[in-house]
Amino acid sequence: MRIETHLDEALERGLHWVRQRQRADGSWSLPVRDDPRATAIYLNCLRFLGRAPGDAGREMERDLASRQCASGAWEAWPGDGGDSEVTALCAMALEGAATDAGRAAETRARAWLDSRPAPRIDGFWLGTLAMSGAIDWADVPYMSPRLVSLPTWLHPNLTDFGVIRLSLVAMSVVLYERARRGQPAAEAAPPWRRRWAEAARRVSRGPMVRLTQGLRRLDLRLAATARHRDRALTWLLARQEPDGSFFSSLHMTSAALMALHVSDPERYADNIEAGLQALRSWQHPTRTGLRQSFTDSTIWDTALYMQILQEVGGGEDAARLARGGAFLMQAQTFEEADCMARMASPERGGWGFQRVARHYPDVDDTTVSLGALLPLAQDNPAWRAPLGQAVAWLLAMQGSNGGWASWDRNDRGWIRVLQGGRWFLRDTPCPVLTARAAHLLGRIGRGEFPGLEPFEARAAAAARRGHRFVARQRRRGLWLCRWFTHYTYGSLYGLDSALEAGLPVDRDGIVGWFASIAQPDGGFGESPAALEAGQFLPAPSTPFHTAVALLAFVRAGQSRHPAATRAARWLIAHQDPDGRWQNEDLFAAGIPGVWYTNFSGTPHYYALRALAQFKHGRAAIAG
Repeated sequence: MRIETHLDEALERGLHWVRQRQRADGSWSLPVRDDPRATAIYLNCLRFLGRAPGDAGREMERDLASRQCASGAWEAWPGDGGDSEVTALCAMALEGAATDAGRAAETRARAWLDSRPAPRIDGFWLGTLAMSGAIDWADVPYMSPRLVSLPTWLHPNLTDFGVIRLSLVAMSVVLYERARRGQPAAEAAPPWRRRWAEAARRVSRGPMVRLTQGLRRLDLRLAATARHRDRALTWLLARQEPDGSFFSSLHMTSAALMALHVSDPERYADNIEAGLQALRSWQHPTRTGLRQSFTDSTIWDTALYMQILQEVGGGEDAARLARGGAFLMQAQTFEEADCMARMASPERGGWGFQRVARHYPDVDDTTVSLGALLPLAQDNPAWRAPLGQAVAWLLAMQGSNGGWASWDRNDRGWIRVLQGGRWFLRDTPCPVLTARAAHLLGRIGRGEFPGLEPFEARAAAAARRGHRFVARQRRRGLWLCRWFTHYTYGSLYGLDSALEAGLPVDRDGIVGWFASIAQPDGGFGESPAALEAGQFLPAPSTPFHTAVALLAFVRAGQSRHPAATRAARWLIAHQDPDGRWQNEDLFAAGIPGVWYTNFSGTPHYYALRALAQFKHGRAAIAG
């Protein structure tokens, strides 16, 4: 049977799966799958808050135990052999476990950690060890709640710290309250944590901690510090989302809840409970128990699936697209985002990644949401003004170097001052986000969308700057994406940007590189370790990476390349019986180089798109 016949069948089954998954409110929302740290962070947060884990906690213990390696370690991503930091967080979550499975897993983890050297202790681990009682809070670099009151002309101020600012404000409250009230009594710690604590104390004797102790002593002597603490709490509460979360993120929500708890658990009881309920809404049952996700991906999933129905679907999808469009329009945020604080004329009107994200819209989700909505705006005149605001927001988010980051612009790098380590996320411009934004703005600049004429000249100029930024990011013939793993995905969009802009690019060299990294089975895979290694690292074939590689062949005009045909056959052979494609690995970075996740709806989108474009590309060559 010819491959075209298999393609038609696979595409129809894949489209049927998409159509069946739309929710009653018009959205699509697929589970987010994480490494074991998400569950551990939730359980450790409950312990800090003095909450009993209950039945759900026992189910989480069982799921954690089922994910433990035979060695006693837990992995940061499948196949890494065991990670000390992941294992430590899981072991801490299981101390005092309520189930036999949890107690046995903690014992195995303790033995494994006892055999391993302490890692390099950074700001994240100083705070984590202090929260567990292993070290004194005085050993943690002090940050004053005065940070939230500093004027923007005095640096560093709160606006300088980018996307991490919410966690910093929360931690400043915790540090102040612990300094004011003293250290709670510590529980006996296992040997591995005592060794980590000693390593932490060596770090805490460094110049950064000593420098901040003077500020700590000053804060404790000045009655006015309590006023700044109250301002910090007010700032935090103003950013609590309608669902109770902060930043719609497990990490940020946990930090904020801890700050509220140490300040006044009775006064903020309703806020704390709302935050915990938000975290519970991201929990998913598994075959072995219950698992925590770090967020939801509703806006991302909805925008992607609307785009695929427009690209591959038919007239029968008009009603689905209308419902999806209505959902996205009501999810647009017009709050003044924190990223606009440094702008003279802040714009409003973006979308976040999650169902709820009033204060933290991001560039990529605004781009894909606009891409899904603009083709429908001609039939919905009321959408044109808010969509124009979204375009203005996207234009305002372009950095001075021509690139776009996720949540901020012109990242100042002040986070390095805190020596927080890899967990302290920076938000620097990304070639993939820039390529996608520039592609959309190029279409607006060419007048493809009626009603956006006032933006056409600015959009065209921004697109040109964006494409030039992407071209400058090429290293050793490839592009790197921080957010999805890593060289495969980045090089697809780097190639796409160059071709879109008419810039010189070694098309044959890129095609040759993609052909060279194909697995023997015809598929493609890439390890998350590639980012830290600074070079492509192969991994077992997955639908996501295979689809990305296939799209690169198609975009280069090589739909009939043997490697492209093998990739398409691999995708067809690895479609689930229900029509879905899904990855088992962790291919998306929650924190690049540290925390990886699986947005489970994304591989299906890319597989459908790749096979549809592969089919059209082959037909065009044959014609």
